[in-house]
Amino acid sequence: MAGAFASRRKLGAASAARVEMARIIWTGKARQDLVRLRDFLIPKSESAASHAALAIREGIQTLKTTPEAGMRIPWLPDGYRQWFIPFGKSGYVVLYRHVQGEVVIQTIRHGREAGFFK
Repeated sequence: MAGAFASRRKLGAASAARVEMARIIWTGKARQDLVRLRDFLIPKSESAASHAALAIREGIQTLKTTPEAGMRIPWLPDGYRQWFIPFGKSGYVVLYRHVQGEVVIQTIRHGREAGFFK
């Protein structure tokens, strides 16, 4: 009996470990934004520029396991969300779309920049 219980616990742990992960896809615009944001900081501090780029990439990785975590944007089609990544006194805002197991990173801006829709 104890053996059967132990094997059920192992099975439960194994299935709990299998979390569906969304695939992250970066658009060309999002890649350009990451470079632009990093380049903006380089004259001030190369270290801060590297840390900011790393914070953005790591923040986006969070969306693999929690793609619905971002705030919905009601005036855009279904699936569009924004995700805030804290950094320094402000942070970065990521516009992404979650559709069919994919998180498509549309654009990234600094929290103090004008909106996405220029």
